[in-house]
Amino acid sequence: MDAMRELNLQFGFGVFRIETVSGAVYFASRASTSDAWWVKRLPLADAAPLWLDLGGPVARFECRVGEPARFETEGGSASSELTAVSSPVVAIRELPVELNAAEVAFLRDYGGVDIDELTDDTEYEAAVESYRQLVKETRPVTVKELGEILRVSGASFAWRGEEGLALVMSTPQEDLADGEGVWLTPWAWLAAGYDRGEVLIVLENDIEW
Repeated sequence: MDAMRELNLQFGFGVFRIETVSGAVYFASRASTSDAWWVKRLPLADAAPLWLDLGGPVARFECRVGEPARFETEGGSASSELTAVSSPVVAIRELPVELNAAEVAFLRDYGGVDIDELTDDTEYEAAVESYRQLVKETRPVTVKELGEILRVSGASFAWRGEEGLALVMSTPQEDLADGEGVWLTPWAWLAAGYDRGEVLIVLENDIEW
């Protein structure tokens, strides 16, 4: 993993691991310079809950070694603005491999992989390659096709892109368990005749991995 002194928020993109004095770790990701930064905290066991523990977009943040990282997000009003300040940053590491938007989303939301346990470049690259192989094996689907199946416009999940939709539709989901508690893929759920509205909820949810 490549280390750096400061995260270039204007021109940087990819996935970055931010380590702090307290031991808390933050992951910041962005697929391109036109996207918003997404930040997720991995807190210590006794840490107080923080809105960044769920992961989410940030409007502004500062991150450089030797200083606390500062994060801000805002909603539709001043009352909905959230801020967070970390303990001093001890390391900023760029994770290897150039990622596309779907891969950034996968790693951002973990996709069943605990990034914190990937201790070297080889393990990380293996996780990314595993993801890419999974995408190749999924059934391709377009926003238009899926919208017609679910009887909606598809606007609420178009942000996923075709690769992201294919992956979600081919991945067993906890919220789509059958009567025996077996997790079904959205395709299997629909084939069994269950409520298509539940699939729509899964597709609209941005942290369901």
